[in-house]
Amino acid sequence: GKLHFGHILGWSTLASLAMYWLLNQIIIGAGEGIGLNRCGSILGYALLPEVVYSGIVLFLPSKTGTLSMALAATCVMWSSRKASTMLIKAMPQSEGKRMIVTYPCMMLYCLYIVFSMS
Repeated sequence: GKLHFGHILGWSTLASLAMYWLLNQIIIGAGEGIGLNRCGSILGYALLPEVVYSGIVLFLPSKTGTLSMALAATCVMWSSRKASTMLIKAMPQSEGKRMIVTYPCMMLYCLYIVFSMS
């Protein structure tokens, strides 16, 4: 319990800082960027499908079975789409850069799914 909480908290902090830096680099010269608190809040809110996945996977016979993997992929896609949509809305000047925002979100949420499987 304590070890996993430290990993999740540490990675969440690093991910929020990295995403904050990345998003503000994307829109340099195009207006005001996004705040660190808003970036962290959006990433945390979009983490909810992974929390639901973590609860569901407890009752599945195998954490690495076909059903679990399909559910994990669905949660990653859902979270990434939700996070990128909300981040783009928070920064209107970043329209047209959705894939640049979605890719790091997807990598982050894949990391959380790996934590859930271990």
